Amino acid sequence: MRTQSSRPAWWRWMGFAALVGLATACRAEETSTSTPVPDASSGGGGAGGAGAADQDRDGYSKDDGDCDDTTARVHPEQREICGDGIDQNCDGDDPPCDDDRDGFSEADGDCDDTEWSINPEALETCDDGVDQDCDGEDLACDAVDNDGDHWSVAEGDCDDAKPFVYPGAPERCGDGNDDDCDGEDPPCPDADRDGDGIDDTVDLCPDIADALQSDLDGDGVGDFCDNCLEARNPDQGDADDNGRGDACDGNVDADLDGFTGLMGDCDDADATSYPGAMELCDGAVDNDCNGFPNDGCPSDIRSALIAIPGGETLLGSTDAVPADCAGDPAMRDENCDELPQRTIVLSPFEIEETEVTHRQYAYCVSLGRCSPPYRNESLPSSLHHEDPAYAEHPVVFVSQGQAATYCAFAGRRLPTEPEWERAARGSTPLEPHRYPWGDAEPDCARSNLARCRPGTERVGTRPGDATPQGVKDLGGNIKEMTSGYYSATFYGTLRDGQQDPQPPDMRGERDVISVRGGAYETQPAFATVTYRGFGALMGARDRRPEVGFRCVR
Repeated sequence: MRTQSSRPAWWRWMGFAALVGLATACRAEETSTSTPVPDASSGGGGAGGAGAADQDRDGYSKDDGDCDDTTARVHPEQREICGDGIDQNCDGDDPPCDDDRDGFSEADGDCDDTEWSINPEALETCDDGVDQDCDGEDLACDAVDNDGDHWSVAEGDCDDAKPFVYPGAPERCGDGNDDDCDGEDPPCPDADRDGDGIDDTVDLCPDIADALQSDLDGDGVGDFCDNCLEARNPDQGDADDNGRGDACDGNVDADLDGFTGLMGDCDDADATSYPGAMELCDGAVDNDCNGFPNDGCPSDIRSALIAIPGGETLLGSTDAVPADCAGDPAMRDENCDELPQRTIVLSPFEIEETEVTHRQYAYCVSLGRCSPPYRNESLPSSLHHEDPAYAEHPVVFVSQGQAATYCAFAGRRLPTEPEWERAARGSTPLEPHRYPWGDAEPDCARSNLARCRPGTERVGTRPGDATPQGVKDLGGNIKEMTSGYYSATFYGTLRDGQQDPQPPDMRGERDVISVRGGAYETQPAFATVTYRGFGALMGARDRRPEVGFRCVR
């Protein structure tokens, strides 16, 4: 038998050379697979700079917060898909799904998320063995008010099939019914002018028979003889003697200031309040009836308005290749919704210098005109609205509807997408440039982008993030909502020279709205003048920590 040591020397040298070649190839392969080469075209390159590898080429490296750098479908600006076990937007949470689509998930208190008729706001069906409203019990039928008189059998209703029979109801004498459930039906007195069986001393309408004694507005005057059913009018005042009570007659000048409700008088009981009146700066009174109290007064805390002249302006960009945008939607460039670039015409408008702040929004809430932002004790940034230290930071965690309500309160409105982009184009609306200040790439000295700060900052903090006209923070700090709904093909429906194009006012295929500009965590590539928020689209009722708004007029 021949052993290895008995082989010729040249044989052993050939084997050693083969082993050396194999080891060298393995090291080369390991180096090529473990050290990806950065791609300069990969959506901004990440904020981490050289050395921060973006392996899945989605614009984010692990240093930028990408929690799964092996798939481009996971990064900090990706839209979250509920309940799939994947944290698409890298916020540390995969929210639960609303499986039965009744508006409530298990986390919201839905005790059976397979049945749409069961949720915390469902109507309870008594004694059926099912807890429809998820309050932990199946309501007994004797606890249900079957006749709509606000009393159940359990509460003392002695006939729950008759709405005029309940404890304390007006007693109709001699009708065979115990209307007030006191155990007796008394004989009729002599004082009953209308013969409805109710004593005139308690009859809500003593001259017109009304056995039900209905009084919908609760002013103590029965509906059969009330001259104003829509509003409380206990004295039945009728200044113009037209049979319609002053409380609901818009054509009466009750305060003698020369204006009626139909003419725009917002408070016809106050002679100092009427359209065009001088604001008296007296608190929450809207003297000039324009919808905002104390406008022009020292206490007017709304953002200053900057005039944007009308005329032609570019809309969209040429950053994407049209042919590449016609293929598989999943593989399209994020800039495809910026095509085709159009030249449109806008009317003059004014836009707020900065985003709406917590302090400004809180004033609207204090007057009962706006609802508070979303808050969650376990989410510290949602509590900033109540912290004076953040009073001059932009308000966030509000929906598009809440933003529109504030703008209406302030005598303004949300901007359209074309208006927002026109304001961001500054003094050269027909010249393409990437950012509100020009083409210079942003850094932390200029704009709050790419995690220069861990969150929001006071509006207008960085002078470099401004247009030549002085509109501030369009580049960073927070993203901003616009009016209407998002459509990826919106620009394709427009024509060059079109006047004041309006966004879709109905939900499209994706049921989302556009957000413009960048926020404190946004990479510069997604904070350009023309970027429509493709990777950060949100529902109209969503409320997010990095999205706010400003108003126009």
